[in-house]
Amino acid sequence: MTTSAYKPKAGSAAVAFAVFSTLTMGVMLLLNLQPWFVLGKDVTAQIDTGPLLGVADWLVGGQIAIALGIVFLIAAVRFSKRRKLISAQLVICGFILLLDPGTLIRALGEIVGFLMWGWIQFIQVSPMLAQHSLIPANGQWIVQLKQYRAAAYFFEAVACFVKYPPYANGDINRLMNDLSSFSLSASQWNWINFFWAVVVMMCVEMTFKFLLKAGVYSGAFSKKATAQPDTSTSKKGYKVYNQ
Repeated sequence: MTTSAYKPKAGSAAVAFAVFSTLTMGVMLLLNLQPWFVLGKDVTAQIDTGPLLGVADWLVGGQIAIALGIVFLIAAVRFSKRRKLISAQLVICGFILLLDPGTLIRALGEIVGFLMWGWIQFIQVSPMLAQHSLIPANGQWIVQLKQYRAAAYFFEAVACFVKYPPYANGDINRLMNDLSSFSLSASQWNWINFFWAVVVMMCVEMTFKFLLKAGVYSGAFSKKATAQPDTSTSKKGYKVYNQ
């Protein structure tokens, strides 16, 4: 007697779960974005000089900018089938040129923060994507991705603690002085901010891991074996990774 593996059937429950999980992931992403918006404004505040900034002030918002924006969008449509990356870049440039300069300046911090957030999040989830065959990677590359993820978490911790300072209301001088003298004051800790910093930093990856496991269970995709470094070495002294 043979038995077949259980495969859940798609139905109303699956649709409800998909809708609920999508909404939940959207809330988690929006919550995780907040520290990066703050950090993005701090980063743009440091950029007061740079190449072609004067040209940008003259160009954005004028008639030339509107004409160039339309040209870029038309070119993006022509490149959409053959050069998708170039098409996406042309779309971004076209919309930037069509924006009102006041709106662009006010949203510049959020734009920079969004770009930083997207890059850091991709680095963090890339090992999981590779393990589930959603992006191409061999065993050694997966190990390296995990190392990059650790560095990405450091940068995200900085962003979260800028938004939610856990000690002395974000007074860095007070924190460094107390650390150097080993006299951290219990009254200076803001445990609510510390809690939110940890939650915001971990919520996206925890939700993403759960959705990946749900995808494996439903048969949407499969998980391949995690690469483990082999203890053996080659003749030249390099470690050999099992794939």
